[in-house]
Amino acid sequence: MPGDYDGDGIDEIVIWRPCRGLWAVRPITRIYYGACIDWPRPADYDGNGTDDLGIFRESAGLWGVRGITKAYYGALGDIPATR
Repeated sequence: MPGDYDGDGIDEIVIWRPCRGLWAVRPITRIYYGACIDWPRPADYDGNGTDDLGIFRESAGLWGVRGITKAYYGALGDIPATR
């Protein structure tokens, strides 16, 4: 899940371990957010120039953006898209 998580214009190397909910953004942070049933969908959701950790939970149509919001939009069978 590469993305620009620190706003320097360069994508960082990121791993997502779904069954642990682990996001490891090298060399910035390790954060737990999400679950095995989630699709990782990072993007700049708040327009500040850095990517935010986001998930889509298909079973509930839940979009979750860590520290920002949760919203329900979508249903089973939908493929979440960002960017």
